[in-house]
Amino acid sequence: MVQSASTSGIITGIIIVIVGIIFISFVRKIGKTQKKIKENISGYNAVKCPNCGNLTGTLNSLCPNCGSRLRNFSEKEEKELKDEEELREEQSIKDEIKRLEEKKQLEKDKGEIE
Repeated sequence: MVQSASTSGIITGIIIVIVGIIFISFVRKIGKTQKKIKENISGYNAVKCPNCGNLTGTLNSLCPNCGSRLRNFSEKEEKELKDEEELREEQSIKDEIKRLEEKKQLEKDKGEIE
């Protein structure tokens, strides 16, 4: 009985040592990963969005997350952005008209509208 208590104590000690080794290696791996992330971000020249805090590349003019401006634009870029916005609005209106026409046609086919 004394010998089995001693054996279980040794086994418990070995388990504690193994768990400790695994824990230490895990903590080291996390530290290395965090270091790599910081290096990648600093090497990437990331820009932090002033609106949402999202990190993105310096080549982006607008935040991909919230659409906020990340830098000042030249006149040419301002015009291009305005043109793109107008095209999106125009397409949105066309899509809505098409959707309403399709809805009207469905209702007409069902006999709800003459």
